[in-house]
Amino acid sequence: MPHDALDLCRTLTYAGHSDWRVPNVRELFSLIDHSRRNPALPPSHPFLGIQIGEPFSSSYWTSSTLVDSMFHAFTVNMERGAVEHHWRGNPAPLWPVRGGQ
Repeated sequence: MPHDALDLCRTLTYAGHSDWRVPNVRELFSLIDHSRRNPALPPSHPFLGIQIGEPFSSSYWTSSTLVDSMFHAFTVNMERGAVEHHWRGNPAPLWPVRGGQ
């Protein structure tokens, strides 16, 4: 995940909150409904603006990195509901979260 994503979350103020962070792979993957595609989210999900398909990346950054490569981080593909990994320089959207860990 680019350091820009971490910096963005550290400085993000939205909806009156400034304690945003990048979710880990388990947190983001827990949103997936494995019976659905485009997006792979439950039918009544409350999320707006999910980026799916071209020209957008459907894979959202997580804070989880690969053990054997500091240059790759896990992403969750919201189109297919799959965990992937990408080179940290690839562009991908960010889904900031608050609370938990």
